[in-house]
Amino acid sequence: MSNGNAAVPKNQAAAHKGGFREHELILRINELAKKKKTVGLTTEEAEEQAALRKQYIAEYRANVEAQLKNVLVEQEDGSYKPLVKH
Repeated sequence: MSNGNAAVPKNQAAAHKGGFREHELILRINELAKKKKTVGLTTEEAEEQAALRKQYIAEYRANVEAQLKNVLVEQEDGSYKPLVKH
């Protein structure tokens, strides 16, 4: 019987790349960070932690870029133009 707080198996991140919901991803990253501070991580857990962090950052950046694509900047003449990435 699951209590809803069960740890994600070590290799599940690789098996479900992109399949984690953001909340689950953050929970697992935090769980591994806490374990690292208390008892340390196995090599597999350290690799999982690095992969999850990389995935989270990539998804975060994609979200920010998607939001910025919808930003319009008001010009001096009152018109609006899309934000340009430099």
